[in-house]
Amino acid sequence: MAPVSCVLLKLEQFYQVLDVPKVILFFILGASVGSFLNVVVGRYGKKRKWWQGRSFCESCQRQLDWWENIPIVSYLILRGRCFSCRSPIPLEYFLVESGTGLIYSFIYYQFINANLLLTTCYILLTTILIAVFLFDLHYQIIPDWAVLGLVFLSILINFINHQSLTIIHGLLSGLASSLFFLFLHFVTRGQGMGLGDVKYVLFMGLFLGWPKILVGHYVAFLTGALVGVILILVGKKEFGQHIAFGPFLVFGTFTAWVWGEKIISLLTSLI
Repeated sequence: MAPVSCVLLKLEQFYQVLDVPKVILFFILGASVGSFLNVVVGRYGKKRKWWQGRSFCESCQRQLDWWENIPIVSYLILRGRCFSCRSPIPLEYFLVESGTGLIYSFIYYQFINANLLLTTCYILLTTILIAVFLFDLHYQIIPDWAVLGLVFLSILINFINHQSLTIIHGLLSGLASSLFFLFLHFVTRGQGMGLGDVKYVLFMGLFLGWPKILVGHYVAFLTGALVGVILILVGKKEFGQHIAFGPFLVFGTFTAWVWGEKIISLLTSLI
């Protein structure tokens, strides 16, 4: 019984430290935000304002009832199909909702001891990062409002953490990255890097600082190259065809933000 009691005690301690109800609350909040982002991104492509009218089925044009708009739950209940015409509902809706929920829960767990203002900034920044991921994935654009929001939140976070000097170092890192990406933009004639990427990496410098921005770039280029090769091999893309780089920059940003210091320490120990 001793081992069982020990396990139960550790689970109880983990529950107390993690505060499971709050994790669940953050997951529900994230799933709801993910559902909202699906609407914003989807309606942008159809030239509709996100606040205009209720959601409807794209196939049969029927307006959806409230119970068909519950994040994650509705998709599972309906088994991924419209209740009326049984047309498939894009799997992306479910993935964005559940993914955003998991990321929100992870942010809470990662910064459980942060004050309310800092946690709010991290949540807002994460939300904009997901929006950038989706916009560039679908339309190959990184909206200026998203970059401005990320830059503002980065400066605010540095001030909250009493790291005013970091803003200067980060700005220099971001400017250097922007110049490098601008060079790639002209060399590739806009096929390799877009101007949205050039603006985005300025935020990366401000937020990540030196040397974590190197980790962010490395992860972005590595994952971008791997996915590009896979898409070419399976016939989804042709060699030289443009692939949205924003999603990889977002992934690199998140990786460097959360694990950047550990990755740098590991690489330093191997040298």
